[in-house]
Amino acid sequence: NCSLDSPSPFQARRCLFKQSPAPNTKQLNLSTPNKLLKDSCRIENKQITPISYRNGSLHNSFLDFSFDSNVKPMQADEEDSSNMKEIHQMIMQSLEVECDTSMASTRLIGDRSCAHLLPCTTSVKHNDLSVITTSTFKKVLDGAYDAQIGKLIIIDARYPYEYEGGHITQAKNVFTREKLVDMFFENRDKLFEGVEPGKRLIVVFHCEFSSERGPGMLRFLRNQDRAANKSSYPNLFYPELYLLEGGYKAFYESTIEYCEPREYKPMLHQDHVQDLKHFRSKAKTWEAQ
Repeated sequence: NCSLDSPSPFQARRCLFKQSPAPNTKQLNLSTPNKLLKDSCRIENKQITPISYRNGSLHNSFLDFSFDSNVKPMQADEEDSSNMKEIHQMIMQSLEVECDTSMASTRLIGDRSCAHLLPCTTSVKHNDLSVITTSTFKKVLDGAYDAQIGKLIIIDARYPYEYEGGHITQAKNVFTREKLVDMFFENRDKLFEGVEPGKRLIVVFHCEFSSERGPGMLRFLRNQDRAANKSSYPNLFYPELYLLEGGYKAFYESTIEYCEPREYKPMLHQDHVQDLKHFRSKAKTWEAQ
């Protein structure tokens, strides 16, 4: 017997590892495996059932499965390893199916009508948005998707002095929500002029780094679109929206031939400190209303 009155280290270790008597045919309730396998799952004609402690010792016991089969039983360790591998394989296959289904749904455009035309990349910060790389966007400008795209709208969410200091060809400078609403909702019919039936209207947003302003404007447009079509969900006026990865800075560094003028002026440029304060205040005024 182990004493609780300041046992020596040797006594403590002896007490800790002392084997306890095995319970009398106590059956463990393996509710999780039973639920997973629905009490009737068979693997290669083997019925899985939970069993109790092994080797008559709590010290050597572990949760296990027994298999009723007409084949010759394996050794305990080999049987446990094989059975658990089969169960693990079943679980992983199930998870892969669920993952594939989830990924397929995320590739659909906003109205769930079809998949995105442009290949999207992953973004830790903006994983709710469809993000495209600069190389993909260059292909769009090169005309690689002209057969599918009826109209391309590029929204540059930077401040005017940044835009004037260098911007992507065809880009529109929209840095306030008020102007965004006016462009996409008040003059919606004008935007769709010239779009051939069966072709897509896609919108690409960016700012300097596509970190805050560009993503914010994209999310605002999507929310306004949802509100305008709340009675006919999931319909949208603009279901295919993209964010340009890395913003204008990354595009300028990799694809300067599509920039005009071929320059890059950062938001924190030393010559535009007052302009920054003015336009930042103007951009927030409408948001506060």
